[in-house]
Amino acid sequence: MLLTLTTTHSLATDLGYLLHKNPSRPQWFDLSVGRAHVFYPEADPDRCTAALMLEIDPVGLVRNRRGPSGEGFSLEQYVNDRPELLEHPQQAFDYFRSQGVGKVICEEKHMGSRAVTVICRDEQTAQRRFGIRNDGIGILFTRTGRRFFNERAVESELLNILHQALTAAGFWEQFQTDWFCLDCELMPWSAKAQDLLRTQYAAVGSASRAAASVSILEQAVGRYTGTVADDLQKSLERQQDRLIPVNRYVEAYRHYCWPVHSVNDLKLAPFHLLARMDSRSN
Repeated sequence: MLLTLTTTHSLATDLGYLLHKNPSRPQWFDLSVGRAHVFYPEADPDRCTAALMLEIDPVGLVRNRRGPSGEGFSLEQYVNDRPELLEHPQQAFDYFRSQGVGKVICEEKHMGSRAVTVICRDEQTAQRRFGIRNDGIGILFTRTGRRFFNERAVESELLNILHQALTAAGFWEQFQTDWFCLDCELMPWSAKAQDLLRTQYAAVGSASRAAASVSILEQAVGRYTGTVADDLQKSLERQQDRLIPVNRYVEAYRHYCWPVHSVNDLKLAPFHLLARMDSRSN
């Protein structure tokens, strides 16, 4: 977290008297959540800036969390023990192993919008199995059960592409069915989740980059000398290291954002076969 206060009032360095913080002497305070730094990245007669930077270890905050009575939680022994990571699959593997699970399957989880898809081999199947007449070969639902697409033409075209893929892969014959219910991710994520991306993911990325305080610290390192400059340099290096995962986070969600001009710009990624016709039924 970074807070700066700048004045251009003459004499600007009088800001130090107002704050009771000498511009020539940075100060540090250890807190329960991290360390607070007070310093001046610039201190000239015509412009002076005071900065308060709070360095917080977010992983440590989560890992050391306790309940009102000081107790941990039921899976505490499986929390990641790697200091640089909040989560790691090894802890999940250890938990499953302790429960007698000998094999797990890992697959890529795409960042998209959940689309539960019901698709039939033909319109006759849709009528026979689901009582749907003259409304195409299937439908896409959101996770809350609403129709995914308002534009029926887009839905129909996407279902036809999926139908062609299932036919080419021989799924109808392999599973001896004439309909599927598939759990899918529809990409790009930005096609249906612009508000979510803007207000949550992009906001977190922007705030994290701003909180890294790299430019402010670089400016301050140039002002001070001796051990003070060395301490600020160490803080700068920590913030530069923190920027690496922040930038990776931004790149991760941007990878699933691109403009959509037609159905050909959409990607549907099925990851779970929820239901199909039982081959023993008529």
